[in-house]
Amino acid sequence: MLHEQIIMRAMEAKDILRVAEICTFARRMGFWGILSDNHLFVDSSVPHYVGYFERTIKHEAWQIFVHEENGIVVGFMTVSSCDEEKGCLQIIQFYVEPALQGGGIGSRMMRFCKQKATLDGYNKICLWVLEKNAAAIGFYETKGFNADGARRTRKYGDLEAVQMKYTIAV
Repeated sequence: MLHEQIIMRAMEAKDILRVAEICTFARRMGFWGILSDNHLFVDSSVPHYVGYFERTIKHEAWQIFVHEENGIVVGFMTVSSCDEEKGCLQIIQFYVEPALQGGGIGSRMMRFCKQKATLDGYNKICLWVLEKNAAAIGFYETKGFNADGARRTRKYGDLEAVQMKYTIAV
């Protein structure tokens, strides 16, 4: 894909279907072998995420940004002020179209996130990542994030999985 026109912008209603597709397929690819097939193929479908994003776009505390290249949405992230820690911007979701991963889209999205955090007065960015998601952990570590030792267990359909908290100063 040529990078002629790259835009990071707030998600609009017209983007919901495309964002739902990216979310569904990026989760399937990224969480395959970590979460149950039932969760990945039954609970997590494009129609499920269309409904989710129709609700989430109205959420006042969350901001969803899409990464658009040449008029096509190829990634998105959801961010919010961290409830647990003052001065911290939390990345809630961070997904790139699976077919385009490794091409620099995630790096551009992360640069945008760091710039946004700085401009909005945050001094830290945090996120939670599944402890078994080696690819995501590797990506975040190459961007300067470090595990801070916090862990939590979350339920994903019929399975529980451990998440680790990663942070970076901005």
